[in-house]
Amino acid sequence: MSMNIVREMWRKPATISLSIIILSIVVLSLSVNDWSFWLDEAITAEMYSVDTFSELLDQFGIYMGSEVQMPGWIAFMWAWCKLFGSSEYALRSANFLFMGLLLMYFLCILMRRELAGRERKVLWIAIVLSVINPFVLYNMNEARCNIPMFAISFINVLSLWQFMKYGKRIDFLICVCCLVVGYAFNMLYGFLYVAMAAYILYDKSRRHMHWVNLCKGNAVVVTIAVLLFVTFTVYYLITVFGENKGGQIERPGIGNIGYVMYEFTGFGGLGPNKNTLRESDDKVALLLSYLPYIIPLVLCYLALFVHSLRKYWQDKKTDGFFFAFIVGFAVFFIAAFVIQFRFWGRHLFFLYPYWLLFMACCICHFANGGKRMVRVAVLGLFAVLIALSSYRMMFANDYKKENVKMIVDECRRLRLPGEWVYWTESKSTALYYGLNDRVHFASFPEDDSDGGMLVWFNRLRPYKEKEYSEFLELKPQLLYEDREFAVYRFASCGK
Repeated sequence: MSMNIVREMWRKPATISLSIIILSIVVLSLSVNDWSFWLDEAITAEMYSVDTFSELLDQFGIYMGSEVQMPGWIAFMWAWCKLFGSSEYALRSANFLFMGLLLMYFLCILMRRELAGRERKVLWIAIVLSVINPFVLYNMNEARCNIPMFAISFINVLSLWQFMKYGKRIDFLICVCCLVVGYAFNMLYGFLYVAMAAYILYDKSRRHMHWVNLCKGNAVVVTIAVLLFVTFTVYYLITVFGENKGGQIERPGIGNIGYVMYEFTGFGGLGPNKNTLRESDDKVALLLSYLPYIIPLVLCYLALFVHSLRKYWQDKKTDGFFFAFIVGFAVFFIAAFVIQFRFWGRHLFFLYPYWLLFMACCICHFANGGKRMVRVAVLGLFAVLIALSSYRMMFANDYKKENVKMIVDECRRLRLPGEWVYWTESKSTALYYGLNDRVHFASFPEDDSDGGMLVWFNRLRPYKEKEYSEFLELKPQLLYEDREFAVYRFASCGK
């Protein structure tokens, strides 16, 4: 009797939905720790860790890089810092809030009676793909705007989808609010507008929506949203075309697209870590060395895509999600090429929901067709590989960020009284961890320099190989070395 009750419970969509949400919460809770900040985290943490709001506003005049192109998030993190402190775990735990809001909205949609059975399955798969995901889990452990942008954009995409399907006013209001909040949080969120417009134009259900009447009925909300959009657009244009625009001044290429898809498709924990891949002189040879781990997941994707392509015309939702992703990506790439912004996967987090929904539709198609043994084998292997990639991304040493906190502690231990330190990395990480006296930042000793201690970061080799080689000609004493960095002591130069 009790077994029958259990079986009946597991047949209920509400039980499955709640179970997936609980599993997601457990996985996400394991993704954040107090590991050392890396460069970008330290820059933004230094920016919003000031005491007063007026000091925070002053920071926008000091920094003119990409940091000032996410004003809403910086202001939010300043408030979060006041409430929960500025430790690594405290700042990164803000990501729990945004992923919690996303899971809550997922659950609200799943509990709707009018939701079609197939749509509910797509949402179940989308939740799992969003949480057991090496790219998402890696960024969960960063005090950056990446996860907030992902969560807000996913709510935005889902609210538009649900609004166009069922026409509920609440979904329309959520959609408009997310458009404003997301754009305030990050300038790049504006490109999601393009992808959403493409989705609206491609989806045939738009013929049944009375957009003008709906905007009139919510005139106050829409007017405020438009005014805020114009205000932020003007502000962002100033930051982009100012003297020091954000991002790296270099035209992107096919390699950047490949790198984005490498992260989007979950290969991050099966292949080389992102810094090794980015800095490698022979990326093809590097990837070939990981081929035994990569090939099985490639075959799984081929099976999913080939099967889905045969039924592509039957499901406009699959077409709509993929079309929105391609249009948004293409427009972003053109803009990045024009302004010479070399992008990576994290810069396109706002588009990731469309990719995950497209993948959810592909898996749903595949699960409902073909031979059962083939379906079970492909989907089972796919799940194992993505879970393995996620696990390695969270816990394997090869994928951890530089432990700058430990490096600074090691400097203090080895340093002689009054000795100068040449810190070859940017100053933000050193300053955040208190290395702020008698330090030359992003610098090597010059011809007339006194003796001192130099901290060398191995990942800088592709950028500063010449300076490093010249420094080694001084025959410095190696004090400490590991796979990430080395500490040297050298005598005075040119004296």
